[in-house]
Amino acid sequence: MRTYNDPPPNLAQGIHLVQSGDKRAALVLLRRAAQDEPLTAEGWLWLAAATDDLAEYRQAVMRALRLDLHHPVARRMRAELERLDGAAAHTAPWLASADTPSPPRAHAVTPLPGTGRRVLWAALALLAAAGLCALFAGVLAVFL
Repeated sequence: MRTYNDPPPNLAQGIHLVQSGDKRAALVLLRRAAQDEPLTAEGWLWLAAATDDLAEYRQAVMRALRLDLHHPVARRMRAELERLDGAAAHTAPWLASADTPSPPRAHAVTPLPGTGRRVLWAALALLAAAGLCALFAGVLAVFL
């Protein structure tokens, strides 16, 4: 029986697969969860952590921020996206010449190696911290 705090089935299985390192299988379940299940900000961030597609990553981060504008992991992920966009937009125009191809647009930039893993660890650390806070609040409630 599912309780209020249990994630929906596709999301729960997708998170487990991301944690196991099987991002390809996780992505199938997380995309299905995004279509069929109501996702929280954390659900969208798990999808972002699983994808290698920058457009899908951006969409998932923005959906997470629409649900929770102050979510610290989502804000850091958005800042990283803005940094990538800024780097592409501020390429010096005088460096380009007729025989030099123009720099790639931000949507063609792939995430830095290890970005998904850092985001995943940050999300896991956030979830662990939330669990510790809940545990601490429960202990305080017992003793007060």
